[in-house]
Amino acid sequence: MLELIHMTAQYSNAVLVALLPCITEFAIKLDLPIERPVTAGQVMRSGISPYKDYIKGAVWLTNHWWFEVSQRGFVEGFRAPTNWFFEQAFTDQSVQQYLGQDHMTTNEVISMARDALSKLGYKPELTHSYEAPTLEGPYDLRRIVGHVPYCRVIWDWPKMDHSVDANLNHIHITINMETKALVGMELTFSRTNLAVLGAPITVNVVPELQSDYRKRVKGKMFIRTNAPPRLIRPNSLSGGHD
Repeated sequence: MLELIHMTAQYSNAVLVALLPCITEFAIKLDLPIERPVTAGQVMRSGISPYKDYIKGAVWLTNHWWFEVSQRGFVEGFRAPTNWFFEQAFTDQSVQQYLGQDHMTTNEVISMARDALSKLGYKPELTHSYEAPTLEGPYDLRRIVGHVPYCRVIWDWPKMDHSVDANLNHIHITINMETKALVGMELTFSRTNLAVLGAPITVNVVPELQSDYRKRVKGKMFIRTNAPPRLIRPNSLSGGHD
């Protein structure tokens, strides 16, 4: 059972420092068009796992690229700023940025997806990328006349069991067929496969359990150290008189 920790800036910063090299290595292997190495100065915000001994997190960069790092130290998801499969608005205006033409065949898209997995060091036996994938896209839009040259390549296994408790794995790789660029990836591996993907991430800051924190502060009064010692009336700030 996962236990909640009391999140502090010291702990979240330590985790962020541990995640950034994973993102940098991933970006280098796939030659993503972002500044490398990825530093804290490029981070707009982050989301750190609040559970004990479960160090992972998501990072949003100032250039609007998004990365999620697994507790095993590999990037399990990324999105470029424009990714059709994660568009939220779908207004006439927002859709315009996705319209274009195909400059790749679907066979080339599949080959590019397999090549990306190979660059990351994943063997076909692990990813099942030797199998024929499922494809989503590209799309021809009817109401807004235009073509969306985005294609998502999907491998998932095992095929025979889709129950909640199934030991499922899936890989989604999204490619812009006009620019021939990777714009998204999701890697979900079962616990069995995770065991061969490396040791869990560690940091040198030991967080306090949320339950212990609540016990420690119970009944204590919190005082704002930056609060004024007495009530200051508005007119006293400008030198006025009662």
